[in-house]
Amino acid sequence: MSAIKKTVSVNLVRRFVQIGAILLLMVPWFGVPMIWTGNYVASHLFGIGLADPLAAIETMLASRAFYLTSFLSALPLIIMAVILGRVFCGWVCPVHTLLEWAHTASPKWPFSKKPMKKSIILPTSILLVSLIGSLWIAIPLFTTVSPIGALSRVFYFGMVLELLLVLIVVLLEFFQPMFWCRRLCPVGILYGWLGVGKLVGITLDNDQCNDCGICQNECSMQVEPGGKGIYNAVSCMSCGKCITVCSRNALRFSLKKYWKRNEEEHGIPTQL
Repeated sequence: MSAIKKTVSVNLVRRFVQIGAILLLMVPWFGVPMIWTGNYVASHLFGIGLADPLAAIETMLASRAFYLTSFLSALPLIIMAVILGRVFCGWVCPVHTLLEWAHTASPKWPFSKKPMKKSIILPTSILLVSLIGSLWIAIPLFTTVSPIGALSRVFYFGMVLELLLVLIVVLLEFFQPMFWCRRLCPVGILYGWLGVGKLVGITLDNDQCNDCGICQNECSMQVEPGGKGIYNAVSCMSCGKCITVCSRNALRFSLKKYWKRNEEEHGIPTQL
């Protein structure tokens, strides 16, 4: 199948999806629960149960039992991650959307412009701790304090403690861009690992690329768009900002996982 061409701004389409995801949280306000109930941890969309995979796993570990309903509710999002990778983070997650809007409102953020070391060790470790901890103390560890769930509850109840947690996540942006998403979030890294071999991703046309570096500068996750390596595969949110800023149309979404780079012709490093 041919690659999806950039006929419209990918980022503009993504903004509409993000706004739609926020509006979904407000649907119960208008008394139409048959469309959507719940939040982005557990919900029903047109009667179909949906659950955050990490929340489902933690719940089953905490109860030391397998719940078919929880598994089936998480399955659609697991399949989505396997096919599209970490797309939930870049297109749907209300916390990521909030952080992006915060940067738009305050472009001088963050205080530090020094790039962070590219590493997935810390968020992966937090993911493992949350899973082992859920089994050990019989409580869904991360799900209990998840900023994603907290932000959803703020929409419903305006709870002060939940709002404080969300503000802490936002304040982390003063130090490094997308600090929460890149360094801490176990939900995001789980989606990343589920989609490490994703079928649809951002691919690079070597013949069009001139190694200007604009796409890398635009990526808040420090991913090399279309590049190889575990960090790129796990961290890319498929947000498409790199596609939007590329004036040569060298980047696009494609069913081909990656187009091979000729490292002798292109100087962008591909190491982890």
